[in-house]
Amino acid sequence: MQMDDEEEYLCPIGCFFSFGCTVLRNFSLDQTEVPADEHFQRSLYCLLQFLSREHPALLRRAENESAAVIARRYAEHLLRPLFDEITYLIGRYPEARLVKCCDVEHPLSGHCGDTSFGLQNGWHGKLDILIMDKDESGHPALGVPVFIVESFDDDDNVSVSSANSFDNHKDNSWAQSMAETIVFSFLQRKQNFGHLQNYLIPGIGVSSEKLVVFMYDCENDVLLASVGMDLFDKGDVHMRTVIFLWLVLNYKLFCSGVIDDFKSYRANFHRLVGERNFSNTKLKYLFHSA
Repeated sequence: MQMDDEEEYLCPIGCFFSFGCTVLRNFSLDQTEVPADEHFQRSLYCLLQFLSREHPALLRRAENESAAVIARRYAEHLLRPLFDEITYLIGRYPEARLVKCCDVEHPLSGHCGDTSFGLQNGWHGKLDILIMDKDESGHPALGVPVFIVESFDDDDNVSVSSANSFDNHKDNSWAQSMAETIVFSFLQRKQNFGHLQNYLIPGIGVSSEKLVVFMYDCENDVLLASVGMDLFDKGDVHMRTVIFLWLVLNYKLFCSGVIDDFKSYRANFHRLVGERNFSNTKLKYLFHSA
């Protein structure tokens, strides 16, 4: 958790995903016990299927891969399998439509499209990947923003997908991903007001080797950030990172929101930008497939 004075406070992630942790705990105690809720069942099945398989497409990584290749591979082989009935948009890399995500030919679940969003007189930009789920009527709905994280060398030249991108969490990659997550939280509240259990909304940053998660609650002004987590461990995907990623991708089911004890740890973003700017927000989301 981070406050405006830049002090950081550590807290267990289970505090914010009590619904998901209950599902995992019950299943681990008795592997025949599955949730009664159909959506929880399908989500748990996705996780178990992913963990039971090998993942050669994720492990075959070449040096100096383009961001377009990384975006396509992670969207198709890491994010989509952990989330039931989703698709995705790749917005920042139009060349992604021309690249293969792995060595095996197969149909792709997502496509390239416009992922632009933001404030007319403030931050606005285009997401690298936008995970799309479905609303109660079965129509496409905003899911989770994903950022292909880049590092910057001494000359401010962009170096794509550095494994060390998260080592200094005050760099530009960290700040950009955090800013996009904050604005996206306000957008989710605007688009889904009254339809979500809470408004603690995640954003996911990935590099070629690591993953970091931000979460921002625009109602309570609470900002969370994980440490950089390894995606791979001893020649396979890192199980702990995958389970955390599964919880985050399925936050509409599993996230229990900010508990009362932590609501006093405010980021004071409202005060910095002026609360009226967001209460009468002109946030826009432009969506069309390409």
